[in-house]
Amino acid sequence: MAPACSFCQRITSRKFQDAGDVPMPYIDHQPSIAHLLESGQTCLMCKLLVSLFDGTKAIAEMVQFSQSGHETKIRIVIQPEGDRDNVLNNPVKIVIYVQGDYETYYYWMSEAFVLATDKTAKCYDRPVWSSKKPITFNERAAMIKEWMHQCDQHHSKCSAGLSGKAGLSGVASAAFTSTPPTRLIYVGGGDSSLKPRLVLSENLDQPVKEYTALSHCWGLEMPLTLTRDNLKMLLEGIDEALLPKTFIDAIYVNRKVGISFLWIDSLCIIQDDPSDWERESSQMVSIYMNAHLTLAAASAKNCHEGLYLGPVKEALHFDAMHPEIEGERCEAQVRFPYGRKYFTDDVVLKSPLYMRGWVLQEIILSKRVVFFCRDQLYWQCTSCHLSEDGTVEVDTVNTEMNADSLFNRNLKRHRLDDPTTASETWCTWIMEFQTRLLTKLSDKLPALAGLTNYYHDSTGDEPLVGLWRQNIFSQLLWRYEKYSMDDPKD
Repeated sequence: MAPACSFCQRITSRKFQDAGDVPMPYIDHQPSIAHLLESGQTCLMCKLLVSLFDGTKAIAEMVQFSQSGHETKIRIVIQPEGDRDNVLNNPVKIVIYVQGDYETYYYWMSEAFVLATDKTAKCYDRPVWSSKKPITFNERAAMIKEWMHQCDQHHSKCSAGLSGKAGLSGVASAAFTSTPPTRLIYVGGGDSSLKPRLVLSENLDQPVKEYTALSHCWGLEMPLTLTRDNLKMLLEGIDEALLPKTFIDAIYVNRKVGISFLWIDSLCIIQDDPSDWERESSQMVSIYMNAHLTLAAASAKNCHEGLYLGPVKEALHFDAMHPEIEGERCEAQVRFPYGRKYFTDDVVLKSPLYMRGWVLQEIILSKRVVFFCRDQLYWQCTSCHLSEDGTVEVDTVNTEMNADSLFNRNLKRHRLDDPTTASETWCTWIMEFQTRLLTKLSDKLPALAGLTNYYHDSTGDEPLVGLWRQNIFSQLLWRYEKYSMDDPKD
């Protein structure tokens, strides 16, 4: 185990202090910034805490502040992520609070997660906590398979899909056909030596039972796309050397979780055939709703960055006070998820993928999504939201998160069962869509075609160029919002 100073050994303690100038119960840590920096030379935990600040500039400013005669205090705020009365069995969040005197204080919120354990904690058996070496995707793939198994066996709402009943109209729509996509990529089972190839679903000997769909950012260039000229060649086989890393990673994930078919837009829609592109893009509802799982390349800015499959850095293991038994010691682990400095869901909501216009309908229509982020994997289905390390565990069926979900903040995807809330939901989707980016302006309507079909099927309303007949008058209203705080009078 890594050496830890006496202050860090107390992080797992429940002996909190309360003070009016600190927003929540805290544990006093190093007496100053200078002490924290010095301790970081020998205490790996202090070194990690230093790294949580926003770079060396922030540290330099605080050191200068301290050296100028002002007092600085380091206080560690502990926030349990799960059961607030059970620190032992749930990871807790660390928030560093740096306070200065002279009517000035520095307040940096940076998150790390500590699991204090006697090796019986519910998350300890997960590789991201228990492993003492970098974790490969071979170890992490089991988490995805377990999530899928639990969803298949216990989530009736997910099995029914998002459409459920026919909606307010009482009439089913062709948009929700159970027919698989026209084309899929066959990757085989766990056989990595098999050359992937494009297949026509109608020509397969057996019907397609499961496939995954990839949600990703193209970037400025795509090395290989499906065209009329190379269609025959790709039906014979796809040279993986021509594929970008995100596609190669998606094939690898499929094989690891045991799903033989994969749908990727650029390889399953003929890109230089306008009629094929129009026909297939109009089937987005079926493609994503029928996918057994959607693979979301959340952290990748383009198709070359991959799914960040790892290896993921192991947790730091250190000796600490037992949170339950007075005088006892325990082994504790700490992780600092990459890019997570303020709120857990920022990793997904502020990811490059979430800036893409097409992705809005892809995520809303998917019944199960795995977000591949730099720090870890995140799971979203109609029934729950989960994270690989156990710090996210939200039941969206029995809580209000159903209407305002963790990874779909304000998208309200299940509120189409009433005319009023349905109209509000559509307006929320459009407002969210307007904040996202499209490579081609001409994609604006196609990128909403899936949601349009889904809304029509659920409500029976008639679309009118982005608006709806039942609420046309209210949807024609608009307002101007000024976000600048320069002049409160405006």
